[in-house]
Parts: sequence; structure tokens; C-alpha cells
Amino acid sequence: MKEISSAHIKRYNILLSLLFGVCVFIFFNFYYPFHVQYHELFQMFLFTSDYFLERVSEPGGMAIYIGNFLIQFFYYAWAGAFIIAALLVLLQREIVWITKKFGCNNAFYPLTFLPSIVYWTLLCDENYMFSGLVLLIMVLATVIICTAIPSRIIRLISTIVLTPILYILCSGCFWLFAIFMILLEIFYWREKINVRWWMMVIGSALLVVFSPFVSKYFYQYPLERLWLGIGFYRFPKISPYGQIIVWLLVFVVSLLPRFISKIVLVKKYVIAVASQVFLLLILGIYLIGNAASWDKEEVMGYAHYVRMQEWDKIIAMADKKAPTAPMSVACLNLALAKTGVLGDRMFCYYQNGVQGLIPPFKPDFTAPLPTSEVYYQLGMINSSQRLVFEAMESIPDYQKSASCYKRLAETNLINGQYKVAAKYLRTLQHTLFYRNWATETLTYLYDEKRINAHPEWGRLRQLRYKDDFLFSEGELDVMLRILFQHNKSNRMAYEYLMACTLLSKDLEKFNKYYPLGKDVGYNHIPKSYQEALLFIWSLKHNPLNDKAPWPIDSQVTQRLLDYAPIYMQEKNAEPILKDRFGDTYWYYLHFGAKK
Repeated sequence: MKEISSAHIKRYNILLSLLFGVCVFIFFNFYYPFHVQYHELFQMFLFTSDYFLERVSEPGGMAIYIGNFLIQFFYYAWAGAFIIAALLVLLQREIVWITKKFGCNNAFYPLTFLPSIVYWTLLCDENYMFSGLVLLIMVLATVIICTAIPSRIIRLISTIVLTPILYILCSGCFWLFAIFMILLEIFYWREKINVRWWMMVIGSALLVVFSPFVSKYFYQYPLERLWLGIGFYRFPKISPYGQIIVWLLVFVVSLLPRFISKIVLVKKYVIAVASQVFLLLILGIYLIGNAASWDKEEVMGYAHYVRMQEWDKIIAMADKKAPTAPMSVACLNLALAKTGVLGDRMFCYYQNGVQGLIPPFKPDFTAPLPTSEVYYQLGMINSSQRLVFEAMESIPDYQKSASCYKRLAETNLINGQYKVAAKYLRTLQHTLFYRNWATETLTYLYDEKRINAHPEWGRLRQLRYKDDFLFSEGELDVMLRILFQHNKSNRMAYEYLMACTLLSKDLEKFNKYYPLGKDVGYNHIPKSYQEALLFIWSLKHNPLNDKAPWPIDSQVTQRLLDYAPIYMQEKNAEPILKDRFGDTYWYYLHFGAKK
């Protein structure tokens, strides 16, 4: 039977690779964008010689440097998704090149996608660093370049010389280069197994084995990390064993097709390709579906929008699916406060107590950042600065964060610590996406009038504490009361004070603090305040025969009259009340988070 023309096969193969890249891009840009931007948040790439030398001075440093260079573009999710897609396609195309050198038939082209699919799965874990993918591409690219060397002697010398160099530049899977070069001598160049070949084998084996041992004398790393690679997982003490699976797959996929039938006719070719594509599609959906952490993606989304101060997008996310994680709830409450509807709408969403208002400090590098934004927006500048600094210093792989540097520059600028602010700003001038902002902000240093006139920094200067005192997270209401009494125009501080008492179910303190907001500027009493005030009044004037001394909306009064008998008389009242009154403070008071 007639065979399919090579031109058509080549065209279909390229189309299949492009289709794969499009799928990767769609996934990371539309379904997993916050995992992409998460990487950029915890690094700071500097265009300085010191930064370059610091990175390349350890095994695998060049791969780390290139990986960090690319990650800075993850500031935009679409750019990060495009880079990930491009490199996964490049990895697949490199494997295609190598498999052809080993005599692979085009019928097994889909098989070359397997390592890229598995690496796609690894990248669903936010702690797998991008440099791991870079190093694999660098090693395979070196193999491809060396296939262009016609002289066997030069290839032998190149293999011996480049093996330790690749260890220094890439580490990790540098040994793949030596193995491929040894096998290509037999299967591609069809050279005889003689003394020169054994020299290549023995020399490469010795270099592969002893390179990590030699580097042990120069670097204070465990031998296991020197073998598996440094800087390819965010937590240094955790070995990235998932990458080993990809490395082995690259080796198997490159050689396996050689030992399968080389002649596939039209019907067999179509069946072989279609069956492989189908199996890879099922496998990919299964692996990626199980590897992707949608809960983390949601939390990262809230944290990202807080970082960007995109309050409406946070509320839109919550309207689609109410958050339940403390950090996500805190982000939502901050967005409600910044849009002026916290008092009206906070109980329209799930609330998990005061920890969902301002989460307690955790010695972590992620959780303190949204909390620091809450403190920042309230005007508690020193608390915000402390959390940002501690978060950055807790980054497991000891990197710095350009985003954290930006906020530290702002807090020091607001506090008048201009020398410290200048240190952060001058460092940011060596970045790509923060450079212009840093240069502009430097012009504010020592210019009190400009800072005071700034819409954000000037306002926060007026709101911040002026007197020193001992800060206590356990007395959050006291801290908020002092903050509000310092500046009665700080409406957010008042609303957080009220929310703190409501969420802790402390109606006595609510009743005590409520009068403090008489001059805040409300054109109506917020809904949750009305519900709390009316409930307090009902305890003394049951069944609301006397009119409350506040302008309570008649609908609020009627709803309490409807709520009370169900709560008092029904044995299993919670599901009934949740359906009808789940957006009220009364439901939260009786069935919400425990004190």
C-alpha cells in the first residue's frame, strides 16, 4: 500500500506541535494564571554583574540565571504562559531531533510529547522552579549541536570537555549529554566499538560520577543535591524527584522507537498516530487534572488582586464562588472595605471569625503578604512593613522579592526613612518592570510637600500611628480603636473595628464602639450594623413593640420578626434559616464561626 508523503507528515507533525503549544498557553493563561504570576512574586532579577556572578558561581547557576531572567516576564500571566508553552514545545522538538538521529519512524512522533506533558504536570506545582526546564533544554541543545561535528576525534574531545562544563552550567541531568553522545556514535554515526569509543565511555563515566564529588569540596551542599541539581525546587531540602522521571522519559522516548517497527503503511500509520494521540490526551488530562491545585489557584488569585489593588475583581471572584480560606476571606473583606460596602455586604459571604478579617501572623513567605496589605491600607504602616520584610526573609530559596522591595520602599518613604527607602529604590532600578516606578519614586525623597500631596502616601501619612505603643494581635479591637481615634476620618479603621466586634460576637463592645462613628460620614446605617443594633434592642424590648432609637430600615425589622420564631420554635432551624437569612448577622451570630 502507498505510503504517506514525507512532506505531509512533516506538516502534520508541526501542526501537532503548535496545537500542543496552544493548549499549554490556554491552560496557564486562562485557567492557571496566578500560579504563573506567583513565580515572579518571589524573585528579583537584577541586570547587574554581581547578580550574574552570584547565580553562576554554583553548579547549575547558568540554568538558574536564565530561568530567573525568563520568570521576570511572568509579571504578565500571558507572557509567562507563552514562555512556558514555547519551552515545552521546544523540549518536544529537541526530542524529535534526537529520536530521528536514533532512527525513529514518524509514526511515533506523538510519543515525543510525553516528557513535555509530564513536565507540564510538574509545573502545576508552584514550587518547581522554571530553571529545571531550562537546564533540560540546554543539555539537549548541546547534544544537537554536537551532532553537527563530523570528526569523531573532535566529538570525543567535545564530550569529555563539555560533560563537566554542563555540570557547572546546568548540573542535574548533565549526564544525559554523555549518554546520548556515546549512543549516537553507534546508532547515528555507526562507528565501530573500538578503543576511542571506550575512551569516551570511560572518560564520560568518570566525569559524570566524580563531578558532584569534586564540587563537594567547593560548595557546602549535601551530595544528593549536587547530584540532582541545585535551585530547581523552591524548598532546598526537598529533592525534585519528579524531574528525574522526566529525565528518564527523555532517554526512553528517544531510544524506544528505534526498536519498534520502522515500516508503517498508510492504515497502520494513521492507526498508530491516532492511538498515541488519544492515549496521550487521556493521560495528560488525568495527570494535569490531578496535579493542578485549584484551591491554591483561587487563594493565589485573591492575593494577586490584593497586591494589584484590583478590588472589584476580588468581589467578582467572590460572587462566583464564596471564599472559605482565611486568607481569601481577608482579601474579600479588604476589597469590601476599599469599595465602601463592608458594613453592608460582609455577611453576604462566608465569614470565619476575626481571622478572616486580619489573619494572625504565620512564619511563612506567602500568608503575611495579604495581611500586610490590610495593615497598609488601614494606615498601620509599621505592622505592614514588618510583615513584608519577614515574608521576604522567609522565602525558602533565599531569593529577594521585587514586589516586597517596592512595598518596603513605600513604607519607609511614608515614615520618612529616606535613606532606607533609597536603598530599596536603587536596587529596583536594576529590574525590568519596576525600574520606571523606582526612578520616579526617587524624586519624592526629602520632598515633604510632594509626599503629603500624593493621593496614597499622603493619606497614609495622616492615618498612621504617631505614638509608640506595644502592638498586640490579641487586642485587635484596642489597636483599631486607637488608630481610629487618632484620625476620625479613617473610615476603614472604624469599619474594621465594628467588623472585629461583630465577627467575635461581642455585642457589648459593638454597642460601646458604635457611637464613635457618628461623624464618619455615612448616609445610612450599614445593613450589618442595623441588624446588630436591632438584635440588641430586641433583647430588651421583645417583641420589638417599642421603636428602636436608630433609623432602622423596615425590611430589616420585618426580617428579624420572621427570623425569631423560626429560630425559637424549629428543632432543626439552621438549614431553614440559612436558606432565607444566610446573609444576615443574626444567622452568623447563632450558627457562624465559634468565638
